[in-house]
Amino acid sequence: MRKKLLKTLILGSLLSLSTTVFANPFELVPTSNWTYDAIGNLVQAGVFEGYRDINFSKDQTLTRYELATYVAKAMANEKKANVEQKAVIDKLSAEFKVELNNLGVYTTATTPSAVAPPNAVGSVSRTPSIAAPNPLTVGGNFKYEYRSNQDRAFHRSDGSTVTGYGNRFLVGITLDWKANDFTNVFGRVAGEVGQLGNTTHDSSPNDFKLDEFGVRTTFDGWQFSLGRQSAQLGLGGVLYSGVDWASPLSYFDGIVITNKLGEVNLKAVAGKTSYTYPQSGLDPTQRWFGVDLSQDIAKNVNFGVVYASRKAAPNGGAATLVNPNAGSNYWSAYTTIKSNDNLTWTGEYVRSNAATENDAYDFSATYKFDQKNRVTVQYNHVKANATDLDNSLIGGEYFPNYSAFLNGYKGEYYNYHHDFNKVMSCNFDYYALKPMYNAQGTDGEFDANLRWHF
Repeated sequence: MRKKLLKTLILGSLLSLSTTVFANPFELVPTSNWTYDAIGNLVQAGVFEGYRDINFSKDQTLTRYELATYVAKAMANEKKANVEQKAVIDKLSAEFKVELNNLGVYTTATTPSAVAPPNAVGSVSRTPSIAAPNPLTVGGNFKYEYRSNQDRAFHRSDGSTVTGYGNRFLVGITLDWKANDFTNVFGRVAGEVGQLGNTTHDSSPNDFKLDEFGVRTTFDGWQFSLGRQSAQLGLGGVLYSGVDWASPLSYFDGIVITNKLGEVNLKAVAGKTSYTYPQSGLDPTQRWFGVDLSQDIAKNVNFGVVYASRKAAPNGGAATLVNPNAGSNYWSAYTTIKSNDNLTWTGEYVRSNAATENDAYDFSATYKFDQKNRVTVQYNHVKANATDLDNSLIGGEYFPNYSAFLNGYKGEYYNYHHDFNKVMSCNFDYYALKPMYNAQGTDGEFDANLRWHF
């Protein structure tokens, strides 16, 4: 019975792309979340002994479904846990109760108020068994954001200086329907509501769209996700489309394939990106093919490489883009290094086949003060033809979102993040960036946001 249960769990776990812990089971859980340390400690303590497929890394971002799979295996192996470890398993089972139910593991767990006393079985009652799962999962994301540009670097197309951005309210609703143990149907409606006299990016009172929809399925260790969805390669320097639910610059329509080949994590993408706010005379539709290979090369060290090809769409519109590198090949190498429990380093080098101005790099350090507070400092050095303008996280359009950096930029980005509780958080961001050449000023863009999710 246990083998049958575990087989169902393993085949039922699905992969996806996306950032932060949400009710959406396919949302990526940030590696700073407490669940990674909790599961990692159980793995190191030998609670998972007997499972040959356990290869857990606290530095590899996983979805809620994937983490729930590890929790289910810990529940099945609970007899090997001591009192404190059982309390941790209880807490994890409460955190992933919805995902465990959807995977076919029934739990009555609730978050324990305290660690169970010595010799106690545990502070949470739990009965693993097959139960009728809830096939539909609904998640919600709400964010209020204020952004201000106080700089001499940004200029509008009419020559005026950008001095303020204003307020906006963003909403995203995710739906996930579990058709069977191997297949899920997903969708997301997201958009922006203009506030305090402002309109949205497309000059309308709101711009709600069905910006994600499709099917995810598994077969013999392979995971396939087909439809309009988020797509990311590496750390985002080459391809980062549809990942930011609040305001993606482009959508990705196509297929994302993932698998684990021995110790190597494989991701492949093929599809089309389309700009979310088409500009007059421009049609930045692109065809993308790419592969991402990564592996833990040492304890707390992950390394990966990316190759991608970007071509103009059949309508030829992409050739009219401001970026002259309309048909390109891209390579990148990236790494994530966790120095200790509190400090994480990341870096990525990107290069294109353009004749000039063809490389970029960024690196960052994130320090976690505790479970609720962390600070990130990042440096970017991005030349004009190194990345795609609209579909790269560090491209001139996406980071930091205005056209002053179409010809390259450099400088620092600072972020402070605070979690009030499991459903509410805030961020403060400051961009100290300037154009690569002939810089007359430094971007002083600042934004603050309050986020709530369920």
